[in-house]
Amino acid sequence: MVHVFEGDIVGPRILGKAVGLHPALSLVALIAGAELFGIWGAVLAAPLAGLIQALLIAIWQNWRETHPEQFPNAAEGVPEIVETVEVVSAPIHPANDAGASGSAQAERKEKEEILE
Repeated sequence: MVHVFEGDIVGPRILGKAVGLHPALSLVALIAGAELFGIWGAVLAAPLAGLIQALLIAIWQNWRETHPEQFPNAAEGVPEIVETVEVVSAPIHPANDAGASGSAQAERKEKEEILE
């Protein structure tokens, strides 16, 4: 009885919490891994199930972000992040061009005209 209790109830709970799986999913993965691949399937079932779960969650979140029209209520309650960028440019003074070559001076004049 103790072995069955430990193997069927306590083990999947501990393993599920360590990997982040629901205990039922952990138990199903353990049974499927053992039936399909023997002892190595049982040993690697929970980590593999955790990896598959993480991949599916990442794919789902990416899908929700790239297809917001399919999830109209998903944006409610989420604050909108607005990023502002301030462009600061220093004026170009002729005094700074004293040691510059002719082509460098022409480039600076072009930049000055663009900024104005």
